[in-house]
Amino acid sequence: MKHSLAWNAEAIGPAVAEDPARARAIAEGALIRLTCGARCFDRYRSELW
Repeated sequence: MKHSLAWNAEAIGPAVAEDPARARAIAEGALIRLTCGARCFDRYRSELW
């Protein structure tokens, strides 16, 4: 949680403040990462259980 708060305050916040158009790309990247993580978990579950 602390890492996330620091990342938001020190990296994402300033990047978006500098150029608000970056917010969409950052959000899309986060969704891609979450989707990949879910697919990976599903694959592990199908292979291991």
